[in-house]
Amino acid sequence: MLLLTFIVSALALLIGSIIGDWPALPDAPALPPWILVPGIYLAELTVVHFRGKRDAHSFSMSEIPLIFGLYFFAPGELMISVLIGSALVLSIQRRQPLLKLLFNVAQFTFVFGVAIVVFRAVVPLGDPLGVAGWAGALLAALASLVVAMFLVNLAIFLVSGSFRRPGLGEVIWLSTLATLMSSSLALIAVTMTKIAPGMAFLAFIPPAILFASYRAYMSQREQRTRLESLYEATRVLHETPEIEEAMKVAAGSARAMFAAEYAEITLFIDENHDAAYRTRVSSLGDDLGMKLIPLDHERPVWHEIASSRATRMFDKGDPEFTRLGECPSIREGIATPLIVDDAVGGILLVANKLDDISVYNPRDGKLLETFARQVAVSLENGKLVDSLASVTELKEELKHQATHDSLTGLANRSNFTEAVENALSNARGEISVAVMFLDLDDFKGVNDSLGHAAGDELLIAVGKRLLSECRSQDTVARIGGDEFAVLIPAASELSDVESLARRIIQALDVPFSVSDRQVMTRASIGVAIAGPTDGPRELLSNADAAMYAAKHQGKGTFRQYEDSMHDEVSRTLELRSSIQNAMRLDQFELKYQPIVDIDTGLITRFEALIRWNHPERGTIQPNEFIPYAEESGLIIRLGEWALRKACADARRWELAHPDLEIGVAVNLSPKQLQEADIVDQVCTALDDSGLEATRLTLEITENVVMHTAVQRLEQLKELGLHLAIDDFGTGYSSLSYLDRLPIDIVKIDGSFVERLGKGETSLVRTVLTIGNSLGLGSIIEGVETRLQLDRLEQLGCRYVQGFYLSPAVSIDQAVDMAPRQLMKPSEHLASVTKIQAG
Repeated sequence: MLLLTFIVSALALLIGSIIGDWPALPDAPALPPWILVPGIYLAELTVVHFRGKRDAHSFSMSEIPLIFGLYFFAPGELMISVLIGSALVLSIQRRQPLLKLLFNVAQFTFVFGVAIVVFRAVVPLGDPLGVAGWAGALLAALASLVVAMFLVNLAIFLVSGSFRRPGLGEVIWLSTLATLMSSSLALIAVTMTKIAPGMAFLAFIPPAILFASYRAYMSQREQRTRLESLYEATRVLHETPEIEEAMKVAAGSARAMFAAEYAEITLFIDENHDAAYRTRVSSLGDDLGMKLIPLDHERPVWHEIASSRATRMFDKGDPEFTRLGECPSIREGIATPLIVDDAVGGILLVANKLDDISVYNPRDGKLLETFARQVAVSLENGKLVDSLASVTELKEELKHQATHDSLTGLANRSNFTEAVENALSNARGEISVAVMFLDLDDFKGVNDSLGHAAGDELLIAVGKRLLSECRSQDTVARIGGDEFAVLIPAASELSDVESLARRIIQALDVPFSVSDRQVMTRASIGVAIAGPTDGPRELLSNADAAMYAAKHQGKGTFRQYEDSMHDEVSRTLELRSSIQNAMRLDQFELKYQPIVDIDTGLITRFEALIRWNHPERGTIQPNEFIPYAEESGLIIRLGEWALRKACADARRWELAHPDLEIGVAVNLSPKQLQEADIVDQVCTALDDSGLEATRLTLEITENVVMHTAVQRLEQLKELGLHLAIDDFGTGYSSLSYLDRLPIDIVKIDGSFVERLGKGETSLVRTVLTIGNSLGLGSIIEGVETRLQLDRLEQLGCRYVQGFYLSPAVSIDQAVDMAPRQLMKPSEHLASVTKIQAG
């Protein structure tokens, strides 16, 4: 559009420079050029409007000043007059935007120049007041019409991208007819002025009467069209049952009826007018459908209209109008109240006429009032108050569901991410934004063993504990599965964040009551502090990487983000995707760690421990890949392979040392125990290897001990093998239930042994007492020092396992080690005596 305006302006200047020095016609009266300016102004002011569906077309009598100018003024004077006159009328009366004003002034000036050239090309062929003059004038007027219509439609095409305009043929026909009529009347007036100047005014009476008649006709036609639109809109409105759809129909009908750029319906929720639902239909496509909005900043306007119950008309000079609706740019409009059940239930607004050739008038206001009454009747029939209350409640519920986790009621991932974005945008000065990611370490075992209902119960309980440890301004979210997140939007010091992480870890150390059982779970926590350039994505990614690093470090710990952690996460993800390939390439290996009898120093059994011999990373410990094998389900195949391999290896040392009764202990994952054919798998492993069942011990975790597993455990026990609870004391421990399980051994977790070096023996003594009271054998894991070993013997522990005695060794080393005495009882007893004497 800007380029077209420039081109037309250049053409107007060009044609003006060519004809600017041409003289007036011979015998032209010496009239002052300025008198053409008001003539052009009046001709463009007295227009007849023909309205289409979107645009309005105006027919003026501009041919009259054009033809008078052709006969009585020099071309340069006519060009300057039309430039000034058109600029005045378009800016004052039409109020056109600057670019549109410049284009129309340029095209007016250019088409007058074209008319001058055509007229001057024909008129020399004969008498100016004869056929040649009349033909030249009519051709000039028609040429100006053709050029004007071409330029206007070209401008519309550049703006809308289409030449398809409904009713264009009718517009062309009417324009041509109006041009010929005005030109003919102008020629009559010119002739009378030349022949009888005193009677020239009579030539203006017929066009004035014709103009008034046609304008009245077009006004009646427009009014009839609007009434038809009103009846049709009313019919459609009453046939639309849902309030939201009805408001869209009403707003759309109002916009079409009043040729408006925007139409809005604002429905008050209550009589205080604090909030409302707004529906907007726009020619630009930015519609709104029953959007809940506050009205605090707009109250003066709402109160004025609601209290007066009167229709108000607005324009640019009314500052309150700019605060009435949500239209991006308002030039003018009408607002009328919706009277529902004798109260103001809302406001109907139309704004910005699509054409710029007229403004809203009082008749428009009356018509809008009539339509508003029909909308109000529809609202009364639809029980407005009840409908709005239901819609409000439903939308609030849907909004809550969209932003909160359905199980825990905590914020969900999208809500949390938005909260992080807001916190970062509002962070100031020394205040930092921190994010924690938490992953429950033992949740999968609880979910697999006790069932999903118990798992859900645990997640809800964890969420409540997190809320109890956090401040009201912090945001706690469940990200998904067993992952939670905490946003600290105003962390003044790093120590505050670390203190919160420690409090959360301590809070989760307290057992949870789930399905009438005491369940233990811990969390790995990653902490990330926002840097100067960190966005939400970077901050969340850093917290996630720190959480993975904490999980790798050990259960129940937290780590603060470091730059190297992303590489660590990448390696972890690579491991997760490589497990299946590693099984195919036989990269897994079993190592064996001996379990020793303190009294004799001899090995009673070996525990099979799996290792991954990675071609690039070397030996990978099980805590780095077992969780991912469980997630992917590959733990079933991996566990079955380990069971078969361990039984076969145990048979090797049995054959090598037939006089020794050294067994093998194999870990059984929760998923393996849930397999329907687990008993058959164990039988097959024993049969294929030839190992006696009494030499096999299956180790399961506390969280696997459940009602649905009791029968499975009893079936395994009937084979003659031993069952042991691994990591005893770290899961849930219902002693009354444990007493009924076919368990032979409890293996006490190494975390209890770590406390022996600090002189804390009461807890270990209690755990040993529990095992003895149930008639179970006890094995202490994680013995790392001689002092720990001596204290365990002092507490009455008989079987131990740990790096102090021996690391995990290969099968060949295990076969050689089997008959050895790993410690001398006499030395050990002397050490114990020394401790007691001291």
